[in-house]
Amino acid sequence: MTEVDVIIVGGGPVGLGASIQLSRLGIAHVLIERTTTVSPHPKSRLLNPRSTEHMRLWGLEQAVLDVGVGIEPKFFFGKDLVSPWDQIFEPGASLRDADSLALSPCAVTGMLVSQDVLEPILRQAAADYDAATMLFGWEAAVSAEGPDGVEVVATELSSGEVQTWRGRYLIAADGAGGSLRRRAGIGVTGADRSLEAISVLFQSDLTQIVDSPAAFFALCNPETVGTAVIAPVDAHGRAALLGRPKVMDEKPLDQIDWLAELRAAVGVPDHAFEIIDVRTWRATVAIAESYRAGSIFFVGDAAHLIPPNGGFNMNTGLQDIHNLCWKLAAVLGGWADEALLDTYDRERRPIALYNAAEAVRNLKTLVDKDETGRAAMFRKDHYVHPGLALGYRYIDGAAAYEPEQSQMADWEVGVYEPSAQPGARAPHLWLDEDGGTSLIDLFEKDFVLLAASDPESIWRVATHAAQAVTGAPLRLEVVGGRARPDPSGRGFAALYGVEGDGAVLVRPDGHVAWRGRTSGDAGSLVEGLRRGLGQAA
Repeated sequence: MTEVDVIIVGGGPVGLGASIQLSRLGIAHVLIERTTTVSPHPKSRLLNPRSTEHMRLWGLEQAVLDVGVGIEPKFFFGKDLVSPWDQIFEPGASLRDADSLALSPCAVTGMLVSQDVLEPILRQAAADYDAATMLFGWEAAVSAEGPDGVEVVATELSSGEVQTWRGRYLIAADGAGGSLRRRAGIGVTGADRSLEAISVLFQSDLTQIVDSPAAFFALCNPETVGTAVIAPVDAHGRAALLGRPKVMDEKPLDQIDWLAELRAAVGVPDHAFEIIDVRTWRATVAIAESYRAGSIFFVGDAAHLIPPNGGFNMNTGLQDIHNLCWKLAAVLGGWADEALLDTYDRERRPIALYNAAEAVRNLKTLVDKDETGRAAMFRKDHYVHPGLALGYRYIDGAAAYEPEQSQMADWEVGVYEPSAQPGARAPHLWLDEDGGTSLIDLFEKDFVLLAASDPESIWRVATHAAQAVTGAPLRLEVVGGRARPDPSGRGFAALYGVEGDGAVLVRPDGHVAWRGRTSGDAGSLVEGLRRGLGQAA
């Protein structure tokens, strides 16, 4: 039997992200994944700006950018690719003003990169860390579980070799079809909409029809395809027909001529297509009723299935592990107790429910028809959602909430207003020293106290005291004079809602734990740190 701190079951983007983050936190672990190759199907295609910030943290932003589509998406709405367009929409156009561009050190529109080219980058990055053992082509089965950990039997599928692993905790990233959540007896919360859909992956030069190297073509033509989307996957001619074309209501799947459907969809009867792969999927909402079962934590598709409309599901999963991993490291490191792990469910499950509700709204605009048989197709928040990506807050968890702040999920989907309220993502500002460092870059392993100033060492003394009392890693960063103002002229103090001598405590995952409006609040930093560690008031 081999002992590690954490066992990860599942090696998709979320499981791989968990491995990378645990390695960076110094946590020994094993990742067990039954497949050896990456699916050729693109699956998820959008990394939102928060997920891109994670890639930046892991040193992978440029590598991911290099394999992406490399151009901002442009949306065409119409009957097919040859008829006049009903509407053309460029999401990036509404996010190119100086204020929007200053919301993140990464592209605020996110990056178009399909899962089949993202996953190899994450696999290689995860394997490069000494803290990780990677087992691809192995099947995992939980053989024992108790208050002190989980025992897993791993079987290599090609040889039958068996290994036994024991971990203090297990991260279940085994997907929607995995067995771990069902084994734990945890059900799901659903929604009022579920339908079978299709993804037809193909190779074709669509620029022969429409001069747009990267676009989404939202089609609504009751006489041909019905309602569907054609989405380019890369800059080399791969694309996919997505949705539920009306032929699926008219014929069994095995009788559908997808080549004919593709030609009808684009409106060119003899256009050349090479079909690469065809697979069905279900647009549904399924949110686990609990994200924790003893020593097992559920992430990604094992915790939530969200319709793809808007591109929220994988991003939600990447934020799951960013929330969970530092908490596991804190407990394993002895500077937090089990109460902190209970906040994972309380913080992340409401986010999945919120994101799922938005995806369902987007789905309804695509499938609900008016009296002419046409779908609405367009909802701006479907395509522009910086508030959802950057503005979400943890409203019940490891933070010292302020009496006046709302404990409701009241952030806007399409608008992000930077805020340093407890529970929110700490806003981005550039630091002066080298022109390439953001406040976002300061957060990963420790709690960080961001001070506007500290002329009398008040915050330095408070930092030492709080660290001594709690044992948690905490460092002071005096940023008031180093942070460049945003385009609106707001410096650190104004953007973070403190006075010129105030400070804000930020968790390792970049979310605010506590805010001291002035240096007079320094005495309550200890309590703020305790609350950030999930301890009750």
